[in-house]
Amino acid sequence: MDKIENHKLSKSAEKDLNQLIEKGKQNWEGWRVESYTVGLDQSLNLLVAFPEMGSPVESRRYIDLRKWRYERHIIFYRPRPEQGDLFVIRIFDAKQNYHAYFG
Repeated sequence: MDKIENHKLSKSAEKDLNQLIEKGKQNWEGWRVESYTVGLDQSLNLLVAFPEMGSPVESRRYIDLRKWRYERHIIFYRPRPEQGDLFVIRIFDAKQNYHAYFG
């Protein structure tokens, strides 16, 4: 089995992350936004090291979909050892209805 060495964000996940940061800047002080994004990045690095930590998610759209909760957000990802990465599909607020998206 190939080794996962980094994470890669989909365009949708990049957009989710940017929106998360912008919303944070509107509602929090700067140091909280920085702390939250550092923690989110640490979670991604932890998942790179231990991709099976996340819970499996049943989905008709994605094979091997998993999720990991970081505070108020849920990271949806697929380990892709053949490509050497952890592919982050979306980052949703935990209150969002993500079931409709993944089917």
